[in-house]
Order: sequence, then structure tokens, then C-alpha cells
Amino acid sequence: MSLNDIPTRPLRLARRPPVIGVDARAANSERRAGIGTYCCELLRAIGPLCREGTLRVYLDHAPLAGFPLDADYADFRILPSTWAWTQRALRSELRRDPPDVFLAPTMQVPFGVPCPIAVTVHDLAFFDFGQYFTWRTRLRSVVQARHAVRRADHIFAVSESARDELARKLGIPHERVTVTPHGVSAAFTSIQDETASFELRSTYRLPEKYILYVGRLQPRKNIERLIGAFETLLMSHPDLPHDLVVAGDKGWLCDQIFQKAQSSACSDRIHLLGFVSADHLPSLMRGADVFALVSLWEGFGIPVIEAMACGTAVVASNCSSLPEVAGDAAVLVDPYSVESIAAGLAAVLTQDQFRADLEARGRERAHKFSWQTTAERTLEVLLRLAEGSTTKSRR
Repeated sequence: MSLNDIPTRPLRLARRPPVIGVDARAANSERRAGIGTYCCELLRAIGPLCREGTLRVYLDHAPLAGFPLDADYADFRILPSTWAWTQRALRSELRRDPPDVFLAPTMQVPFGVPCPIAVTVHDLAFFDFGQYFTWRTRLRSVVQARHAVRRADHIFAVSESARDELARKLGIPHERVTVTPHGVSAAFTSIQDETASFELRSTYRLPEKYILYVGRLQPRKNIERLIGAFETLLMSHPDLPHDLVVAGDKGWLCDQIFQKAQSSACSDRIHLLGFVSADHLPSLMRGADVFALVSLWEGFGIPVIEAMACGTAVVASNCSSLPEVAGDAAVLVDPYSVESIAAGLAAVLTQDQFRADLEARGRERAHKFSWQTTAERTLEVLLRLAEGSTTKSRR
């Protein structure tokens, strides 16, 4: 065959990889929880999956120690910290130099930017539980949510429950939403670390036996009823040696939680630890005989699978996303009933074999949740949106 016989193909110029922009502020905090944990773990997992130069993170101050990415995996855009940062500094930057797609891990979306936008919706509790938010927080959240889902080219929901709420509350069809459940990090394991356990007990003066809650202190977390259930539990089972340990940063409208704990007949057995660092959380969860998350509403409930991964039995609410997350590996209770919560705790703490079975099912259940999977599903959608953007720009 001569050279003239070889079929020719049109020359294609190498296409640059798409640029993915992310508002990474939630991950850039010393006291991460909830959405901050999601943003941090998503970035940690998604960074190595991206080609060099494709991940661009936007911050309002320099990355702190422990930020999940470094310059090897991301292009940092540090924008001036200012009032209404999203609508001023971020909006201006996205208009000046837009990425091919932008991810808002919260529902804070700038107006009038030229690139496709994906939004993560964690929950819509402010619609049904407005009385448990300050009026400013509720108003801001409603406005942000309506704008975010209207502007978004695609939406991520952290659970099927959250996706159903998007349809019910905001009329968002399921095909516009991809469910990307949270994961559990490798630090949460049932393998005991005696040194970390000793350090933890010394730092927080923990009792030998305890029931644990982890999460922000705010009304919808239902901590007052959990305290009431603890009182009921001790009245019906006075020989139980367990204390109640509550770990979490202060949220809005939390004064009544402290008043309930201080006025309780069992106040000497209730420990309010405040914020507990991520380094200490796995040991704290491993040390508990039962973990209780009896919230009135959760978009996902990360601590449930973290506790399960640590080999700790779980008592959780029978509403919102928690049955979906816990499966058959937790005792599900009515969060509006102190008696139901107390009965769930008693079932775990007074039946050794039942607790051991729950612990085993929990460890197995936790294996189903991976930040790697979350990152892969998220990246797949983002690249699809970016490809649509770059295709349009080439026309």
C-alpha cells in the first residue's frame, strides 16, 4: 500500500480538559460539621480523579491547615472576604473567568453567571420546621433554595428523601436530580486505638459507659426529647451505669437545650462536650455503647454511618432520610415520643446479643457508603454539564 492509498482523517486539535469550579468555603473551616464534612470529603475524593488543572476552588481566605486539597490537585482562587461574598466577589470572578461548570455544595448560587451550575441540596427542613430556625435564617434559606434550584442546570440530592422533598416542596422533577449519598471516611473504624481512647477520656473526662449524640445543638436535632428519654430510661432501669454524652457546636436557638440539661434530675450524668475535633470523633464513637440520632429531620445523617463504621449500635428516628440510611442496622424510633426513644435505648443497652447483632449489621451497612463513590457520581455529572458547555461554545 502506498502513502496515497492510506485514508486521511481531518486533523483534530487537542481539546483542553474542562475546568470544574467549586465553592469550597465550607471545607475551609477549623470546626467542620454537616455540610462542611460533605464538602471536605468530596473535595478530598474528587481531587485525584481530575486531570491536572481541571479543578478550581474558590475561597474567601487562604486554605487552613487540614484543607483537603493542595496545589497539586487544584487551582486556588482566593477572593476578597466581603459582605454578600457569593453575589459580589464570587459572581464577579465567575463572570470574568468562568469555569466550564460550577458546583455550589450549598444552595448559595450567584446571579447572572455564564457557566452551567450544579447545586447540592442537603435538606429543606426550613419549609416544614420553620419554627426551629431564626426568622432571618429561614427567610434567607427559602430565598436561596428557590433561586438555586431555578438556576441550576442539575441538582444533587444527598438522599432519596431529599430528592422527594425537592419534588414535593419545589416541584423539581426527579430527572433533574441525581442522588449522591454521603460516605464515611477511613478514620471511622471499629479497630480500637488505645492511645487515642485514653487521650480522649482524659481530655473530656468521659464516663466508662455512655450513650452518645453527635451533631450541632439546635432544636430540630430533638436533643431535649433525647434528654427526656434518658431520664425515663434511668427511671425504668436504675441499675444502668450509662451517662449521656452530647457532642457538638452551638447552633441557633440552643438555649433551651442547655436549660433542659441543667434542670434535669439526671444533670450530673449529662455531659455537654461542645465541639469535638475530627481527630477525636472516631474514638468518641467507638467508646459509646449506643449512638442516638433522633432528629425531627435529616437530609442524610452522616454520624449514623460513622457510628456504624465504628462498630457502635445506633438508635435513629423513623422519619426523613434516616430509615433509608440506616436500613435494618438500627433501632428506629418515633422522635416525637420520649417513651419510644427510651424503649429503643433500653432494647440496645439491656440485650447484649441484640446489641452485638446491631453492631455487626452496622459495620456491614457502613461499607455501602463511600466518598469515592460520591465523588465519581458527582464528577460524572459535572463533566457531562461541562461537555455541553464547551460544545455550545465551539458552535
